[in-house]
Amino acid sequence: MPDPDLDVSGRRCAAVVANGDRNGVPVGVGAPVEAIAPCSGTTWTRVGTVDDIPRLGSRVVRTRGEDIAVFRTSDDRVFAMHDRCPHKQGRLSQGIVHGTSVTCPLHNWVIGLDDGIAKDPDEGCVRTVPAKLEGRDILLAIVA
Repeated sequence: MPDPDLDVSGRRCAAVVANGDRNGVPVGVGAPVEAIAPCSGTTWTRVGTVDDIPRLGSRVVRTRGEDIAVFRTSDDRVFAMHDRCPHKQGRLSQGIVHGTSVTCPLHNWVIGLDDGIAKDPDEGCVRTVPAKLEGRDILLAIVA
C-alpha cells in the first residue's frame, strides 16, 4: 500500500514535513506539496469533461493503481485528490460536496477540496492532484 503521507510525486505532505505526524496521521496546517503547483516534468492528462460529473458530485479516475477522486463544485470548478480520508480511509468520492469541501461518508470528516486539509477539529491531509479545465475538458497533472 502506498505511503498516505506522500503526494503523487513521492514527496511528503507539507503538513507532515512542517509539523511531523502523530500516530501516522499528518498534523498541522499547510497544503500538500502537489496542491501548491505542479512540478517540472508534469504533464496534463485529459480524464473527461466537466459534464461527466454532476454539480456537487464526483467521479473516480484510476491512476497508477490508485483511485483519484475528481470533484465538481456548484460553480463548475474541479478539484482532484486521492480517494481516501486520512481518518479511516473512507472513499471521499462517496462523500457530500459542499462549497469547496467534501464530507467523508464514514465519520463526517470535512476535507478542503482546494488543499486536502481536514477542517477543525480534525487533523490530517489528503494528497491532492492539480486539476484544471480547458474549455469543458478536465485535465489532471500527472508526474512524468
